Amino acid sequence: MQLYTRQDAREMTPSGPRDTTIAVKKGVAIKLNGVARRFGADLPFPVIQGYAMTVVPKEFWDQWCEQNADADIITNRGIFAGADQAELTEKIVNARRDKVKSGLAAIDPKSPPSVGGGLKVQSATAMS
Repeated sequence: MQLYTRQDAREMTPSGPRDTTIAVKKGVAIKLNGVARRFGADLPFPVIQGYAMTVVPKEFWDQWCEQNADADIITNRGIFAGADQAELTEKIVNARRDKVKSGLAAIDPKSPPSVGGGLKVQSATAMS
């Protein structure tokens, strides 16, 4: 997670310089914990029903959520915050109950998704 500020800048284009706004990193990035680990290894942070916990200062979280309000990870409830572990556990249980999907699940080769435009992905075995 990284915060940014907007800054006026001048950039060169083929038709000459133009004024623009750029994003400049603000502060230190926060690395989110994940659930991957070596076989048999313990994790140094709690994992609740498949969600790894990362401590993030509230002010940082609020600013990051404001800057990323439309991000799929927020709108699809792939990441969320709570004041304590009990609140987080409740949100995780609700996400599980609602069958929240991350979009990173494996594709079922027997029932591939549509790729748009009416096209359908076919497995190589179905084509022979």
